[in-house]
Formats: sequence, C-alpha cells, structure tokens
Amino acid sequence: MRTGIRVLAFLAFVLSACTPTTNSEPTPITPAVSPTSTASASASPTPRRTDSLVTYENPFLGYRIALPQTYRRLTARYFTAGSVPGGLVGTDAYTLLTEQQQRADNATAETEVVVIHAGDWTYVISPTMWPSPHRLEDIASTFATIARQPVPTPSPAPAPDVARAAASALAASLGAAFTARDAAAVARLMEECRISVSPVIDGAAGLPNSGGGGLGRSVALFTQALRDRFAAGDLSVTVASNVELDANKAYFVRSEWKEPDRTVRIDLVLRLRDGQWRWTEARHYYSRADLGSPPCIPYRSPWVSSGGRC
Repeated sequence: MRTGIRVLAFLAFVLSACTPTTNSEPTPITPAVSPTSTASASASPTPRRTDSLVTYENPFLGYRIALPQTYRRLTARYFTAGSVPGGLVGTDAYTLLTEQQQRADNATAETEVVVIHAGDWTYVISPTMWPSPHRLEDIASTFATIARQPVPTPSPAPAPDVARAAASALAASLGAAFTARDAAAVARLMEECRISVSPVIDGAAGLPNSGGGGLGRSVALFTQALRDRFAAGDLSVTVASNVELDANKAYFVRSEWKEPDRTVRIDLVLRLRDGQWRWTEARHYYSRADLGSPPCIPYRSPWVSSGGRC
C-alpha cells in the first residue's frame, strides 16, 4: 500500500506514490476554496501538524485542490473511453515520500473516504496508507472544479516488431545487470514503486484451492534484499536471451534463480510504461511438493522480508 491519498474521478485523481512528475510545478498559494459537495467517513485519530498549502490543478480532469506542501506531484495517467471498467478517465498522483524513501509492504485496516459529486462527474478521495498524517476532510474542503479540457490523446501502441525489439533490449539489459550482480542496475529497469509477484503451481496460477499467493513487493525493499543476497554469494540469476508472448499478449523472458538448495524458474514480464519498457511482474514456478504442509508459497528474500519457510 502506498503512502499518500487517492482521488478517483470517474474520471480519477490519486494522492499516492512513486514516480517523479512530468507535470508543471504547482503555484504555492493559500487558497480559500469551498468544496463542491462532500460526504466524508471517519477521520484518522493521528495528530497532524499544520502545513502551508500548495494548490494543484488539472484541466484534463477538471479539478483544483490544495495540499500540504509536504506532498509532491507524480505522473498523471489518462485512459481512452471504455478501456477501464467503471468509466475511469484518468489519475493524478501525489505522495508524501521522497524518491529515496522506502515503503512498508503492509497498511493498517483504518479507512477514510470523501466522495464529491460535481455535475455529471464523481470524485473519490481516500488515503492509500493509514493512518494518514493529514486530516482528509481538510484536504477535501479545498477541492473545487475547474473548466475541463479534452484528455490528451494517448500514444499509439508500438508496432509488434518494434515492441519485440524493445522488450528484447530490456531483457538483455536485465540479463547483464543480473550477471554483474548489480542490484541498483536491476532496479533501474523495474517499476519505480512495486513489482507484482505471483505463483504458478504445476502450471496453474495461484495457491491450490484458493487462487491466491500473489503480492506486491516494494522495489526499494526488493533492491536492498537483492543486494544483500548478491553480497552473501548465495544467489545467482540467469536470464534467457529470447523474449516470448504469454496468453495475455505480454512479453516475458524466462530466468533461473539458483540457490544452494534449489533453482526456481521465474518469468520476468516486460511492459511499456509511460513511454519506457520496464520489468513489471515476476511469475514464480513451483510444484505442489514445494508448498509443504501446511501449504504456502515458498517465496524467499528478495521477494519477502521474512526468514521463515514461507
């Protein structure tokens, strides 16, 4: 779970986490803005300090909001009509974290939400990690709609031969980084926040009888753990030279993760993200015998931080 706040405009806007912004810098002011209409849930009991505010606006999503200056703006994303269930138009993202800070892998169970109805659009504001360091209602009270502009046209999908060549180049870079045992070089080729991790058991996805077993691993924690494993000399990774297409038309490259007592096949899924090819997902292959009793997915460092069997 990410540190920040998420605003969905169905449409959508997010105060959450990880990549540096490519948007213009905000204008620091102290606004006096009335919310459109709000319905809020419970507030977090965590004490909050009073911060000066910075106003942000997005004419493509048609809103303006003021946030404590401790937030920084991330990269906006927009979606074509019908491409995302629920009528989602786009997302804006803001975070309390610096690019260097690590994130915890779990969040508390506390929830907060503010729903704002503005004409024929609905905005939902919620924290993505709890307790939130700032009172959600105070942030929501600065929300105001602005004149909307057409959402930018997304870049066309690359031609298949171009995509395959780019995915192959990424696979080669990953292979070189793993061969050099350079955890930082590996991290530069990954998603900037989290990587999806999932098991395949005897050819079927998920833990038997549950369909589960997947997780979202913090890239910062993964990188540090990978560095530690490389330093210990008990892990080596070999990446194949050719990329393949899976059933979902995503490119992947096979890899082998060798440890003193086992070798695990992991497919490295490669996708185009905001104009750059990234390693976004890791599919681990196990047999039922690997699950033990009681059954559990035998992930190890750098995929998990715990040192137990699972």
